[in-house]
Amino acid sequence: IKELDYKTMLFSEGFGEMHNPAYTSRDESIICQVVGELEIMIIPAMHRSALYPFKKPYGPSNYSPINLFRPEYGKFPEFRKANRMFINMEQGDCLYIPSFWWYSTKTMEDKHFITLTGLLKSSSRVSENIITLVELNNFE
Repeated sequence: IKELDYKTMLFSEGFGEMHNPAYTSRDESIICQVVGELEIMIIPAMHRSALYPFKKPYGPSNYSPINLFRPEYGKFPEFRKANRMFINMEQGDCLYIPSFWWYSTKTMEDKHFITLTGLLKSSSRVSENIITLVELNNFE
């Protein structure tokens, strides 16, 4: 197995609830829960239209205005169609997230947490080309 090519390693630590907005990236991610628990909601790349990505100049197109853990279906009705996967990570768990998949994380209230997230260069240009074609041709 070749050595992983990390672009960035992120360290998060805190006490109490922390919520990150729904996000996607060209990078692959490996999220490891070192201390405490972490809730993750992940959505496959092909469900992009159901996430109402920001349109410039309102925000970066790789972020969604939807709170995946408490969605406002009246405001974002297409989100009901998204294939969502909920994962509860505990100390010692790691999760791989493919490039272009959407995800959001949330920690538990009144709990200490430490999370490491490694961002890796995508190992496949095929997925990048498919997503680029979808976005360019608006096949959503």
